[in-house]
Amino acid sequence: MKKNVLKTCGLAVLFCLFAFVGSLSAQTTVNKTEVFKVQNGNGDYTWTVPTELDGIPITVTNIRFEAIGAGGAGGYVYDHQGGEAASGGGGGGAYAYLEVANPQETSYTIHVGKGGTSTASEGGSTNVDGDFSSVSGSNGIILKAAGGKTVVPTNHGTVSINYYTKAGAEGGKIADCIPQANATAGGNGSDGDYGLLWTVSGDGGYAAGPADLAGDGGHTSNQSYILSDGKSGNIGFNYGGGGSGAQAYSVRFGNNIECNGGAGADGVVRVTYAYEINANVQTEDATASVCSDENFELPLNITLTNLTYNDITFGFDEPLFVSNYVTRDGTFSIDENFVLKGKLHNVATEAKPYELTVTILTNDQDPTVLATLVVNFTVYAPLTVGTLSYDISSCINVSNILIAMSEATGGSGDYTYGWLDDNNPVSGANGLNYSPSETGVHYISGVANDAVCGTADTTDQMYLQITAGVNSIDPGTMGKENVEVCPNEDYRVELWAKEFTGVAVAYIWQKNVDNAGWVNTNARPRRNYDRTLDADDYTESVSYRYCVKIQGCDSIPCNDVFTVTKKELPDYADQFEEVTITLPYGACAFNIDSLKAPELPATEVDTVYLAEDQEKNLVPSETPYKVVWNVVDAECGAITPDTQLVTVKFPVCGEGFFAEDAENNEYATVRIGCDCWMAENLRTSAANSSYFEEDASYADFGMLYPLADVFPPVRAIAAEDAPVQGICPEGWAVPTFAQFDAMMEAAGSDESVKAEEGWLPEYVGTNESGFSAMAPGFYNASADQFQKHLTFAGFWTSTRPTVDGTGMIFEINYNCENGTPSNAPEANKYSVRCVKVNIDEE
Repeated sequence: MKKNVLKTCGLAVLFCLFAFVGSLSAQTTVNKTEVFKVQNGNGDYTWTVPTELDGIPITVTNIRFEAIGAGGAGGYVYDHQGGEAASGGGGGGAYAYLEVANPQETSYTIHVGKGGTSTASEGGSTNVDGDFSSVSGSNGIILKAAGGKTVVPTNHGTVSINYYTKAGAEGGKIADCIPQANATAGGNGSDGDYGLLWTVSGDGGYAAGPADLAGDGGHTSNQSYILSDGKSGNIGFNYGGGGSGAQAYSVRFGNNIECNGGAGADGVVRVTYAYEINANVQTEDATASVCSDENFELPLNITLTNLTYNDITFGFDEPLFVSNYVTRDGTFSIDENFVLKGKLHNVATEAKPYELTVTILTNDQDPTVLATLVVNFTVYAPLTVGTLSYDISSCINVSNILIAMSEATGGSGDYTYGWLDDNNPVSGANGLNYSPSETGVHYISGVANDAVCGTADTTDQMYLQITAGVNSIDPGTMGKENVEVCPNEDYRVELWAKEFTGVAVAYIWQKNVDNAGWVNTNARPRRNYDRTLDADDYTESVSYRYCVKIQGCDSIPCNDVFTVTKKELPDYADQFEEVTITLPYGACAFNIDSLKAPELPATEVDTVYLAEDQEKNLVPSETPYKVVWNVVDAECGAITPDTQLVTVKFPVCGEGFFAEDAENNEYATVRIGCDCWMAENLRTSAANSSYFEEDASYADFGMLYPLADVFPPVRAIAAEDAPVQGICPEGWAVPTFAQFDAMMEAAGSDESVKAEEGWLPEYVGTNESGFSAMAPGFYNASADQFQKHLTFAGFWTSTRPTVDGTGMIFEINYNCENGTPSNAPEANKYSVRCVKVNIDEE
């Protein structure tokens, strides 16, 4: 692809103040600065707008004129006996500038003002202010900056012998700037100092405006009896106004004294112009094949017009203003002959494309892209050649030796092969195989060549001492039976190879661990092998063999193998029968310590015990638990873990399971937490029991019982906090307060245990637990009244009361805190709710 790019750029000449310090460079818009300064007097200069630079046509697009007025005169002095006397620096010059875009004038007149002077004499004085600096076109002055001023004292008074009258000077002013921009007055002159011994001294001007715009005046000396000129003012920083002159001083000679003030600084006119040139850059995309991690050089097709190599900078992949590009994919640079040099890497196995965008930019702080070209690389993996191997069928003569190199990898795949013998190319050997033709010592290596990646040698070099007349050998046997050892037992391996006479043999001992393949051991190449085999060095078996190697022949693996095998311990898992454990009523979990270990053959098993670090208490679950038993082998003492499946479930309760009392009343049941509860209040009649208000219509709420009917006789209640059958049917018991409390916690809330009926409408519950608590109220014996119907439920518990003549009840109220233990008079009548127990089994 051919690219013709027309861009605007330029060659810059950069001046710093008055000194040329720059160099040529290529830019879109370039600035050039010229400074005009008066030399020995006022001067007018004709400045012509340039149309070419270094023989290259240019177009000026912008001009900036800057004018600085000349500095004012310094102080002066004459006859001290009644004459005028003054000292002090003159004012600094003014500063202004003007921008002219796309100028139509072909030339401009530059006027540079001269600094002021001051002369004092007995007959009078001369005070010259600084001249202006200006720029004029064909239509008159377009920019003017006035020079500094000198102020003459108005009070000439008589002075004593010890000091002089002092006066200062005012700063320069802006004048006739048509138009002006950021015009700034120059610095003021300072007052002079008085001197002793007839010495006149003083400072020059100082900055009245910003320090970087106003110039400073010079400074005088202060020594006696010395005649000295005042110093000129300085140019301020950043092209500030011209400085004022300093005062001179002298010694009185008779009655006539003449002292001249220092000269003010000269003005300055600076012209800075911007221009453009036409530059043409032609590029052409390139294609290259390179080898990973190898240096390459690629000539690029780049043609420059009105530009040189030094005018531009190359960027890579993006307009980066860099000449050398380093990335994780490679490094790149381009020399003055437009040759792309570099290295690409990180290609492992297969060729991959890589695209590099080369950007040509102007050589500037704000570069412009002139053209781009793309280099399409095909990057190949480095060329490698593997190891050497050789085959010897009988070792009788050299014709039986065949050396082979593995195929090359990487590169472009366009391979040719060769051989080196003692680093000398072997004529006619150009395949993957090579057979030496002579006896003696050989240092042989293989060579692969690739069209892209060049040459690579094999990773190893083969040393051979080829002899004739070596007969084939029988490697022999070790003559040792295979052994079986306990799994946790170390074993000492002691092996001997066949002894050979009349020929030098190297023994190579090898092992095969768990059938993973033969590998060389680190044993010395001698006839015996003696090592201790640790039990954790292998899992199932280790086999050993040796190979013999005769100089000039290949290794011959022995055909006799010695194997050490770990004893396979019996698996007793099928003798651990799956068991199902039904918990007793009221139990929450099963402890595996109560499991009975199976009886295994004593001749094979030493011990069977439960493994540690496993959960002991198993809660009911539909998924069987895996309980681990450790079986200790009687012979080896090795421990084998075997698993027994254990299912834990609650005893029957709930749907389809009913409780029945002596009067054949049936009661639904429900499991809440770990307990199986009646889901209804007891209705069994007793001597003093009754329904609420002794009305059978309240049968759905169950009977109300005094304590004597619940536990006949009353004092037969167990001392410990344990359920007691009492009036409940066989296999059921009056719950303890703790069982009621646990039921409430498992249910989660009062609403969950309250029925959806049997309460005032605003106090019914959700009955999510199935407990179905209704509010029958109770009988108050002392008042002889039935009370709190539909707002209160109270249940006798078997927990021993704390006060004689009372029993402990569990309360569920309509709107207050529930579950609080309460002692109730034994004559009061409350409900009874029974819980399932294993009394039948006790």
